[in-house]
Amino acid sequence: MRYIAVILFLFVLLLPDMTVQGQSPRRGMIKTHHISRKEKREQYDYQCEMQNRLTAKTINGHYIPKDFADCFKQLDSLLTDKQIRAIQSLSNRRDVEWFDMSVGLWIRNHWGLWEGSRLSQYLSHYKLTAPIFQSNAILQYYYDYLHGDFELQFQRDLLNTAYENHSDTLLQEFFENWSKAYQPDTTTTDPYVAEAYKVFYAFYDTLFVKEHYGESQYFVIEPKLHWLGIVDSICLDEGSEEQFVESRPLFTFNKYYVNSVMWDSNMVFFAPIKHSKCLYLTDEYRELLDDFFPEGAHFSREELEQKPRAEFLSRYVYFYKWSYWTKYHYETDPEVTDITLDVEMKRAYIRYSWLHRNILGYAFMEKRDGQWMLVRMGGDVLVD
Repeated sequence: MRYIAVILFLFVLLLPDMTVQGQSPRRGMIKTHHISRKEKREQYDYQCEMQNRLTAKTINGHYIPKDFADCFKQLDSLLTDKQIRAIQSLSNRRDVEWFDMSVGLWIRNHWGLWEGSRLSQYLSHYKLTAPIFQSNAILQYYYDYLHGDFELQFQRDLLNTAYENHSDTLLQEFFENWSKAYQPDTTTTDPYVAEAYKVFYAFYDTLFVKEHYGESQYFVIEPKLHWLGIVDSICLDEGSEEQFVESRPLFTFNKYYVNSVMWDSNMVFFAPIKHSKCLYLTDEYRELLDDFFPEGAHFSREELEQKPRAEFLSRYVYFYKWSYWTKYHYETDPEVTDITLDVEMKRAYIRYSWLHRNILGYAFMEKRDGQWMLVRMGGDVLVD
């Protein structure tokens, strides 16, 4: 028996440690792995190498672009004229997939898209993670760049990507890009247009903006007037607005003069406002938003998709539906459509629409001590 006890004791001592957090050896077997000093060093060196790759300007002797614009600059110099013409002559931007195993493969191999680089990190910001998608996006945008349409196409994709990923960061970037794309006109030499800008600026620096849009980050403006008028005089007496409106000629010709009256119809009007961020609703951006909001009749599936999209954009700007049968209204209310100045540029008459409140309104303004001041305003309720 003594020999048997000794043998059992030695057997137990030779068993590997199989007890894990109170479990019996039969229920769990885990062998503890101790990381050696060499393995720790290798892991540290790998992390340092990856960190350096994500900031390096060159990898293996090849320059790494930092953004799309830098990619286009490099492709302009790297590709032959024949290759550039081949990409430019494609019938559709999606057809660049024909270059995935030639130019696209070169981009993936030499710009660090497989192992990581500052370019791959930049593309990941826009939810482009797989190297094949990254190189394809570069070629698609290069096609747009060759056709002079990169900025708008990038904005269109950025807005859709922001919505699909519920990304507030990408949405803010979309609006920032839009606000930088168009700036107020500060170079006009026409004294009446310059004064109309001041009237426009003063009108929006009234209770409208302060009461209703003080918290808004962006203000959407139609960058044109239905007309700009110059008349001999504007009377500010009570009740004069009806007589003034009825006697005002409504010409639709550009810069048409008659009886000391000048009208400029549908003129480009990039007016400044005091609001910190201004978005000018150009034809290109109106088309972009139309594409973002799907078409559809009343109670259709497409129309039901419009509401969550509007709510997503409302984090920065308020788009609303004026009627069940129309798309969303983009311009921030009130929308100035008409400015009339007297020849001395001391009085002004404004027509505006406030579709959110179903009102067509007017306002009289007067220059006092060199500053335009709101004198009186009113409006008519529209009937659907």
